[in-house]
Amino acid sequence: MVLIEAMSCGLPVVSFDCEYGPGELITNGIDGFLIEQDNIEKLAEAIGVLIDNEKLRIQMGVSAIQKSMLFSVEKIMHQWELLFEHLFH
Repeated sequence: MVLIEAMSCGLPVVSFDCEYGPGELITNGIDGFLIEQDNIEKLAEAIGVLIDNEKLRIQMGVSAIQKSMLFSVEKIMHQWELLFEHLFH
């Protein structure tokens, strides 16, 4: 949830590529960075890239906003409604 909130504010996100979650939300190099689990050096490097490269940070931030729109309340609510209609009809 916190990743989507950050993305909706135009922030590219940096996360470890855990088994569940971040890999389903982040497109590596497009709207954030997915880092090999427990690789602290790569995590620091990715954060440094975003700090040092304003153009990339802005570009990835725009992509992050677009991605976050896929998870808007309206879209998610619609998906729940479709699921319940399918299950109960």
